[in-house]
Amino acid sequence: SYDEKQIDALRNGDLAGCFGSAFAGLDLQNPPRLPGGRMRLVHRVARIDPRGGRYGMGLIRAEADIHPDDWFLTCHFVDDMVMPGTLMYECCLHTLRIYLLRMGWIGEHDQIAYEPLPGIWSELRCRGPVTPQTRMVTYEVQIKEFGYNPEPYVIADAFMYSDDKMTVYFKDMALRIAGLSREQIENLLRERPSPVTPIGETVPDLSRKPAVFDTDRILAFAVGNPSEAFGEPYKMFDRDRRMARLPGPPYSFITRITETNARPWQLESGGWVEAQYDVPPDAWYFRANRQSSMPFSILLEIGLQTCGFQAAFMGSALHSDS
Repeated sequence: SYDEKQIDALRNGDLAGCFGSAFAGLDLQNPPRLPGGRMRLVHRVARIDPRGGRYGMGLIRAEADIHPDDWFLTCHFVDDMVMPGTLMYECCLHTLRIYLLRMGWIGEHDQIAYEPLPGIWSELRCRGPVTPQTRMVTYEVQIKEFGYNPEPYVIADAFMYSDDKMTVYFKDMALRIAGLSREQIENLLRERPSPVTPIGETVPDLSRKPAVFDTDRILAFAVGNPSEAFGEPYKMFDRDRRMARLPGPPYSFITRITETNARPWQLESGGWVEAQYDVPPDAWYFRANRQSSMPFSILLEIGLQTCGFQAAFMGSALHSDS
């Protein structure tokens, strides 16, 4: 088990400060780090067992304290505060990363990246929320497969509990460590220097398109008057009734809606929407993730918020009496 001080050591790149002397003196110029800042989602580890879990291949159980004024509650949603589902995924992912660090799957921080494993389908089941009334959440990850292909990869099942009540189940949560190989790991753990080839990707230059719905209207839907986003039929939701909303800042990830073929207030199949998000170079999640790649939970949330906007634009809330 590891207490809060030890987990914070991982956020500072101090592997030995968490895991002990076996991780001291490694030939690393810039050790890997656990995300911090707003992405400080794990406070302590209650148990690690390399032979535990349903499959006998490893188990980790971590915990975090929840406070009514936590940022991810106050921005999601304005009148129904719950932890975002994509952030729940990120919590379990951080727990898995701690397990992999303890396994010794480490390399230079700026030269490795935690990425989804292509070709693996994952399943998510939500059974309940994390709310301001929640006192503590528990993340349990059970390893079911790991190896090299040729990069290190792991497949696991993850469970999240809200005050001991199951909240989320992730089946086949899959992760690979890009930029790392078995040889590099083994060389490093023998305390011999090993070269690591930097990796990088070319990001396409997507042009900015005119907005059909601008940022102000999107924020009106999230934290303001829905009628300012969608018109007079939504006037009832400004004061008298509640509806499903988008998260507000800092968990708002749509800058503009650029195109849609759907008809307003008409709930029918076949509609689509195009949205754009201007990624700030100094965004909080880059600093919190301690690396230059966007956390996978944010990528998921961008698509999810676009779906939420489309549903509201097509009048989903207008078809309910409550």
